[in-house]
Order: sequence, then structure tokens, then C-alpha cells
Amino acid sequence: MKPTMKLPISSVFQKRMPTLIGIGILVIGLVAGTLLFSNGTGVFAPRASEETTPKNIKVTNVTDTSFTVSFLTDLPTIGFVKYGDTTKSLKLQTSDDRNQLSGSTAEFSLQHITVRGLTQNTTYYYVLGTDNGATFDNAGQPFSITTAKRSGAPAAAKTIYGTVTTESSAPADGAIVYVKIAGAGDMSSLVKSSGSWAIPLSNARVPDGSAYAAIDDSTSVALELQGKTAAQTLQFTTTVKDAQPIPGLAFGTQPVSKESIAASPVTQPTESPAPAAEIATLEVASSTAQTASARGQLTGLLGETVSVAETSSSAAEVTHVDVDATESATVTTGQPTIVGEAPANTVISIEIHSDVAINQQVTSNDNGEFEIDVAALGQTLEPGEHTITYSYTDPQTGQLVTKTKTFTVADTSKQLALAQPYGTQNPYPVGGASSSATATDSATKGGTATESARSSQPATGSGIPVSGSVGTTLALIIGGLFFIVSGSWSFWIASQLAKEEAV
Repeated sequence: MKPTMKLPISSVFQKRMPTLIGIGILVIGLVAGTLLFSNGTGVFAPRASEETTPKNIKVTNVTDTSFTVSFLTDLPTIGFVKYGDTTKSLKLQTSDDRNQLSGSTAEFSLQHITVRGLTQNTTYYYVLGTDNGATFDNAGQPFSITTAKRSGAPAAAKTIYGTVTTESSAPADGAIVYVKIAGAGDMSSLVKSSGSWAIPLSNARVPDGSAYAAIDDSTSVALELQGKTAAQTLQFTTTVKDAQPIPGLAFGTQPVSKESIAASPVTQPTESPAPAAEIATLEVASSTAQTASARGQLTGLLGETVSVAETSSSAAEVTHVDVDATESATVTTGQPTIVGEAPANTVISIEIHSDVAINQQVTSNDNGEFEIDVAALGQTLEPGEHTITYSYTDPQTGQLVTKTKTFTVADTSKQLALAQPYGTQNPYPVGGASSSATATDSATKGGTATESARSSQPATGSGIPVSGSVGTTLALIIGGLFFIVSGSWSFWIASQLAKEEAV
């Protein structure tokens, strides 16, 4: 019988102690490295470049169910917002309104991100993000915003709207119009591909979100336009009465105020002072005098008396909503006609989300066209934003097809009709019936406002937001290295013991 040899305890410790000390040093080094990386030290810390760091961050359109965050980057990027109702649980994420509408992941240098489906009078926390995975917070803590309280009655329905063009007279697609009104939270609207924009003032709330804001025709409205670059800006001040519409705003020009027109050497007929309405028309024409068409309008005004009614007589009222159009519409009647296309002789179910829901079924004709006349139903839609959901069963595939369209009923009491329809301040609902209901609740129950006292805003003027922690990633690296080293050490000890037992 072969005698069994035992490895002396001191020998085992002599073999293990150097390895244990080495592992301890490795762990200490990794922990120290993690702390250094988390404080921004080291070339391996994943940080956004200066070109994709958010700037000019603004929070607008705070309602009882939503809010909007906008920011600018030097280069186009995929922007997003991660949010939640606690600082430790930012599990929800949403992207730019245009990507929400199209379902794509397009890159933009000017982001306009609306977070929807929220609960009234609730504080939410959020961070900003870009396509490289970097996130940006407020000095180590998430930003915060409190949704408006659902209470009170909205003011009289009024919608301000207009058009914006670039220096080359092209539609300023993707620009943002910010609206500031004393006693109300900030509002904003993306400029559509047609150059149009619109903001319903009936949604405006007081800054703390506790009630609707009081706005009338004489209320002053300050507009701040932001283009796709930091240098592309424009400011303009008017009144609610003169903001329905505001056509002809253009980057690279300074809109002419009424005071400037009054001080200009333009000679008016001595026997009859120019009416205020004509001065307003002259102001609009002067602000767009760089284009050939605007110069022609200005010449006409200087050469003869042209009233507002005459200059707008060629602009027909918008009374139809085309559910298949790519742009959201603004109609000038509370009893519009809804038109669309579907397979021929197909039953279509239509639901109009308003104060009183309208549900109807129509059948498309032989050409696949259908329409529903709200006036014939004895219903009238209130001014503001509305949503249409229509569905039908495709006769060829047997699948249910559901589509959603958003439109705005403008205040027709005093505003002028434009030649083309204009969109709304929130024209990008997420697809699906439930999302449509959310968009409707936001338009009919909640207000569009921003409460500076109840929200945590970033100090973008003096600093740059700091990207998020990389602790989770490095913790995984540490765990992996620890198990690799431990396994190798265990295998080596087992081999040494086996060799000594064999001697």
C-alpha cells in the first residue's frame, strides 16, 4: 500500500498568499479605476462629443398628460428622453416627435421631443440622450418636471399660427417656434415641411399649472424662432389679435414693427388716415420684402389703398380634413367634412375624439372615396386640437387597417383664412388607438404651459450637462475579471496539489 503524503499547511499558505495578495491588489486597482472613471478621468470613459452635446435646452408644452423637451446639437443626432416617476427608475424612453410619427430613427440637429401618457399633477424625472448612448443630467441628478393639475375651464379658444421660411425663402422645415406670454407657461411648435406652424392658446396654463391662463386679443405674444443652427434665430413681438395668422416670418430678416412703419417716410393720403388693418398688412409685407412676391405686395400697398379683405379674398376657407394627407390640417369651421380613401365598397368606422365623441360608419363608393359631414350630424367641434381614428377590414387580406389623423379647428371669429392648412402644436401622435386617446386628453383637458417654479431646469448658459455614470459597465468588467482570475488560481492550486500527491 502506497503511503499518502500530505501537503504541509505552511506550504499551502506559502503558495496561496502571493496569489491572494495579487488578487487584492487587482481588485483595489479596479475599484480605484472605477472611481476615477466615474469622475471623468481616463480616456476610456464613454462621453458624448462636443458636437452631440445638448445645448439651448428648453421645456415647453407642459400639460396634465405631457411635456416637451427641445435642444440643439452642432451635428445631427438621434435624440431621446429617458424618464420615470422616480429618480432610480428611468425605464421609459421616447424620441423626437418626427420619429414618433414616422416610426424611423432619423437624425436631427434640433430635437423636439414630447413625452406623453403621463398622470396629472405628478413629478417626473428624466435625462437627455443621444445616439452614441451618452446621457445628460442636471449636475448628477435627473431633471424634473411636474405635470399640470386638471382643473378649471379653458379660456376662449384662439389659435395663433403662421409660416416661417429660411434665408433662401424655402420652408423652414424642422425649425421651432417658441411662444412666451406673460402669466402663462412657455409653448412651442415644430415648423412643418410646408413651413407652417400653429399653437392653440386655449391650452395655455399659468406657470404653476394650477389653472388655465387668461388670454384675450390684446395680450402680448413674444415669438422666438430657432433654426437648425445656433446662429439661425429670429424674435418677433405682436398681439393675439394680430397673430391669427402671422405669415411671412423669415430667418435673416427682422420683422417690421408698427412703430417702425409709423416712423417711416411713407406718404399716406392726407384726406384719409390709413386704417389699422392696412398698417398690419403693410407690416407683414415689409417683413417679407426680400422675396419677389412680397416686394410686389408692398408695391401694391404703396401705390394704392388695399384693405385686408382684398389681400385675403383669394384665400379660400379650409372646410375639409383629408385623412390621407401627409400634413395635419387647420380648418376654419367647427363643422368640417372628413374625406378619405379606402378600398371600394368597404365599410369604414370613423371616430372623432372631441368633447362629445362622434362615432359613425360610412361605406366607400366605387372609386374608394368616402366622407362624413359633421354638420349633417348636427355636431359642432370646439376650436382646438382633435383626432380622427378610422378603421376598416381590407377585403383582399382580411386584416384590420387602423389609421389616425390629427387636425385643428381654428378660432374663426377674428382670424384670417390662409391658402394652405396649418398644423398644431403637437402634430405627432404615437400610432394606435390608445395613443390617439392620450393626444385627445392632452388637448381637451390639459393645458400647454411650462412651470419654471416647479421644474428643475438645466443651466445651459454657463455649462454643459454631464454625461451619465459608467458604473454598471465597469462593475460587469470587474465581475468578469474576478471570476477569470479566481478560476485560474483555483485550477493552479488543484494542479499543484495533484502533483504533490503523486510524488
